[in-house]
Amino acid sequence: MKAKTFGDDVFNSRLLSILNKSVPFTVFKVKKIRENVYYIDTDRRAYILKGYSSLHRLHLQEAFTSSLKKHGFLQTYSFLRFSENPVYFNKKYWGWIEYLEPHRESFSYLSEANRTAGLELLHSFHLTTKQFAKSFEQVIPPFQLLEKWQDRFHQFVKNKPVIENYLPVSMYRELLEWGNLALAGMKRENMEFGDDSQPVILHGDVAHHNFLKSKSGKLNLIDFDLISIGHESADLLQYANRILPYLNWSLQNLANHPLFQHYLQHRAFLYALMYPTDIFREWNRIIKNGSCYRPKKLIQTIELTTNQYQQRQQFLKELKIVVK
Repeated sequence: MKAKTFGDDVFNSRLLSILNKSVPFTVFKVKKIRENVYYIDTDRRAYILKGYSSLHRLHLQEAFTSSLKKHGFLQTYSFLRFSENPVYFNKKYWGWIEYLEPHRESFSYLSEANRTAGLELLHSFHLTTKQFAKSFEQVIPPFQLLEKWQDRFHQFVKNKPVIENYLPVSMYRELLEWGNLALAGMKRENMEFGDDSQPVILHGDVAHHNFLKSKSGKLNLIDFDLISIGHESADLLQYANRILPYLNWSLQNLANHPLFQHYLQHRAFLYALMYPTDIFREWNRIIKNGSCYRPKKLIQTIELTTNQYQQRQQFLKELKIVVK
């Protein structure tokens, strides 16, 4: 642990030195938030510094957030430029981002008010990106949900020898049944969610930490690393998966949100709700990075799978009745 801290200190010191040579103000402190994301304190104001693997990725983020603001979506940050060329350090291109000071109460899906506010903000984001999605078609990939979920399912199958050390065999087999049922139904319905509107730019990661409540109380949408072109139903499906654990896996509670009512009339969307994407994702992730041998991560994943398992079983029964 000490060696790691020492390494971080050396990195921060080098980055601090490079930044002070490249910007027209004084950088006082560099503080790591997460991998390749830093809080920067200066004599002017605070900023966020984020590293990208290529200049193209940085320029894409700059152009995308600029287009959001230009078309009226102001509930996010702006990228800033202080020199013609961005800082290149540690094989990353570093972009300066406006720092949004957070509210003392962070956003979470625990409250109905937050769930509604987040959904409304996401809808506003989609309405905005619909205006300029076509201009980004050459630089943003199309969203391929079925392919992504098929790959996730097959990886979960490959990870069977490890997963069955921690889950009952009957539970593992039932999870596979849910996945198979969902994918077969989505294929049969040709992925038609009943939405023939023009494509939008999808956020791609509507986890709670990407909704940031600023000090003023305004809710912002942040972190657009996973943007793609597709129909809003893909983000709404992910949002539904994120909030269902807080709705006791109730189809009726989900239908109480007006934006979901339209899609809950379509069989493909209902089949997609059957897919245990969060469970597959987390097991695949901890096995890939070796976290299954770290008790804390392993326990979190087991609890994610088992804590609301009976509610999920009942939810699947409801969905099966509806799609008949």
